[in-house]
Amino acid sequence: MTHRTNVSDCMGSYFGMPDAPCRSVVPLLSAPFTMSRLERSLIANERPIIRLPVTEAYFLMLYFESATHCDIMPDETLSSPRRYERHTVCLVDLASGPAIELQSRLDALAFVIPKELLREISENPADAAPRLRCRRGEADPIIASLAQAMLPMFADRYGDSRAVFQHLAIAICAHLLHGFAQKPLHIAQDWLQTVQRLMHDRMGEPFQMAEIASAVGMTGATFDATFRARAGISPETWLTHARIRRAMTRLRRSLLPIEEIARSAGFRDLTRFEEEFHNETGMTPDAWRKFTLH
Repeated sequence: MTHRTNVSDCMGSYFGMPDAPCRSVVPLLSAPFTMSRLERSLIANERPIIRLPVTEAYFLMLYFESATHCDIMPDETLSSPRRYERHTVCLVDLASGPAIELQSRLDALAFVIPKELLREISENPADAAPRLRCRRGEADPIIASLAQAMLPMFADRYGDSRAVFQHLAIAICAHLLHGFAQKPLHIAQDWLQTVQRLMHDRMGEPFQMAEIASAVGMTGATFDATFRARAGISPETWLTHARIRRAMTRLRRSLLPIEEIARSAGFRDLTRFEEEFHNETGMTPDAWRKFTLH
């Protein structure tokens, strides 16, 4: 039979659901694979804070219904609400101490995948554990299909389901390793374009530059020095310029409120956005919009 984990081991306890169904299995050598069935409805004006445990593992969640929550940043501020549609996933590194504010009903299947398990399953188990890139709100039909196949295990409808659970756990890990493992990039001619694309793809959300450095296999100091040597400016300055250019385009092409455009360009502080915009263009955002619309 599959192993029923203790209540204290279940991810449900972190989501305010200590009795949430939870199952665990060791697919290969020693590292466990754990899944929890999470179903929670909110009462009026309830906004629970969910703080996940800090450990050397990845947290993967597959949404069975659309859900909305905000990330809690390291300074305890909230990101803009993000809506996760049905059958999309969220994949985060638990070592970073992720936390969210839940803003809607949650109906999901959550997995805890130790980095040691990924090392055991990888092509070169003697190497360090592979690193995965975080994913937020991406549709993943393969994970959705595998998750659906795991649901009967909570009711033991597969009977002695340990072998099935092991195979499905390995399939999920192999899928993540195949599609989302970070591979350190050599400093080639396209290095700067690669880094700028990584920042551009996340421009509309708050993130730490250390995350980009990690994605290309560098320490923060090495990344900063390499970027300055190739671009002539710091990565933070380049990102600010890129965000202002996005805002300029959206001000010219839409009548959305300025605060909404600022958020879409990655600015959570309207005053700072207006200051940076004026430094870049010599105009306020409102003046720029009026100038370009006439």
